Amino acid sequence: MCTLRYCLLISLLFLNNDLFGCTGFFVGAQGQSVLAKSHDWGQGGVLMSNRRGVVKTAMNLEPSSERASWSSEYGSLTYTLLGKDLPVAGINEEGLTVEMFVLRGSQYPDSYNKPTLNEFQWVQYILDTSATLDEAILNSKNVIIDKVAASAHFMVCSASSECAVFEYTRGKQRIYTQRDGDFFIPVLSNSAYEPSISNLLQYEGFGGSAPIPIGHSSVDRFVKAATYTMGFGSASTRNIVDYAFDQLADLTWAETSWHFVFQPSRLLLWFRRPEARDYSMVNLREFDFSCEGHNLVLDIGQMDELQASNNWQFTEFSLSKNREILGSGLQYIDWQMTDAEFDHIASHSSNNACKPVH
Repeated sequence: MCTLRYCLLISLLFLNNDLFGCTGFFVGAQGQSVLAKSHDWGQGGVLMSNRRGVVKTAMNLEPSSERASWSSEYGSLTYTLLGKDLPVAGINEEGLTVEMFVLRGSQYPDSYNKPTLNEFQWVQYILDTSATLDEAILNSKNVIIDKVAASAHFMVCSASSECAVFEYTRGKQRIYTQRDGDFFIPVLSNSAYEPSISNLLQYEGFGGSAPIPIGHSSVDRFVKAATYTMGFGSASTRNIVDYAFDQLADLTWAETSWHFVFQPSRLLLWFRRPEARDYSMVNLREFDFSCEGHNLVLDIGQMDELQASNNWQFTEFSLSKNREILGSGLQYIDWQMTDAEFDHIASHSSNNACKPVH
């Protein structure tokens, strides 16, 4: 019988492989901006709304560490394969957008002198607590990631078109922004950011003479995505969403399962299967994010069936639904667990409660 921590480590170990990588890039011009991502693992997943005014405690698996606690100041919409408060991407009602990418060799602090949470909860924590990039940077320094499955780094972009990359190397946090004075480009794949930038400088358009690569390795995808950020100029007459999806099509390969395009300034999320021509849109302004409202969920993994039956709509979240989400996600990973361990993960969000009103 495996422990909960061991099962989690084994279950998502495959994420530390280029075959299950993802690529993201930010494009902004003429007051338009999008954060686009090619998601390359797991065919299912759900979109989930998350209320503001909710008190939360991290689902840490090490009883010796202090679990992070926080209140959600902002409602959000997230994408997850594992259930409530365990997203890999999302956007909140202030337009702050967070994307998670696998990074081999990430080393998180091993001295628990701050409250801890896991790498998926880090995404939700930033969305819950931050309206601007400055707030995201500040809040990230108040917690430590206690990894349960995936070595990861993150891209965070705001509605004002500011972006940053958050990495953890040699036990320390490193944040890259366009304010640093060094060359910064809002792109991320599955290689460390600084070496990726150094590699980029040898290619055409970035100071070098090498032709843009056509492969699908992490560094190749980074270079290609970097060209996309430069390809939508201020004189462009194209729709920026169409442009982003066209570039995502160029990043598509056998392992790609979703294309996501976030529009932070308009509070919109667009998405499609890589083989599809049309894409769907969700507007955050249509959600009631008040704590008295309901968390909602849409199983986009069943999108074709839902559209065919005219049932393509969000439904009310429940713990039984969360069990279904987690159970469905297990088909993509080798994760063996006891019933008690499954219940522990699936029911953790039952500890969430609305913040008392004084």
